[in-house]
Amino acid sequence: MKKRFRLLTNVIILLIVSGFVWYMISTLNEGESTYAETVVETETFVSPYSRINSFDVSGKINGFDLSEDKLYIASRDSVLILDLQSNYLSSFAAGNDICDITVENSLIYLLFPTRIEVFTADGQQVNTWEACSDNSN
Repeated sequence: MKKRFRLLTNVIILLIVSGFVWYMISTLNEGESTYAETVVETETFVSPYSRINSFDVSGKINGFDLSEDKLYIASRDSVLILDLQSNYLSSFAAGNDICDITVENSLIYLLFPTRIEVFTADGQQVNTWEACSDNSN
């Protein structure tokens, strides 16, 4: 008796699963939009900005800042200063592993993994703050 009950239960479950699969396959394309249709219906984004200038910089740029009509670019170990037409103004070496740069009141602040260093535009170091921990990065 138990075998018949188990067999009947398994057959009923198989029929339910088969019916569900058949229903899913038969209604797959009925009235539903596909991904391609969704992409076609979206509007194309048009930026209000346009490129006015470009220039090449050797190496990877780790950060940049725009201040007083000058562009300050930090690479891994130096700072490059350009005017807004990308003409070279100056540069200076500033140690290794520069992470970011910001300029405030004509002072250049460089972020390193475990310290912050402050420079003048001609590359003279004026201040340094060490991190509280070597794991600060």
